[in-house]
Amino acid sequence: QLGYSEVGVDDNWQYCMQEPNNYFHSDKAPYGWPVVDLERFPDLTALVEYAHSRDVRIGWYLNNCICAEHDAYPANEVNDVSFLRQYDFDAIKLDGCSTSHNISN
Repeated sequence: QLGYSEVGVDDNWQYCMQEPNNYFHSDKAPYGWPVVDLERFPDLTALVEYAHSRDVRIGWYLNNCICAEHDAYPANEVNDVSFLRQYDFDAIKLDGCSTSHNISN
């Protein structure tokens, strides 16, 4: 039987605030939480449950706002990971786009 065992939600999930500089957190680190575009992703719990009900692991792209968030804004990994854990995501993806590079915090 062929099929997927893992999928990942990539970029464009964020609600990118135009000011300041496409920031996508409710407040600056270390206090802010990611702000999800609810038109695209109205129910993260249902999304994860759907994947898990089909024995598929689901990951989430954690950093930047469509590669437009500027380095002037601090990374917020601790709250980002806590946010994703509450929905039971299985993995995260980080890349060199934006300030989140270190998940050892």
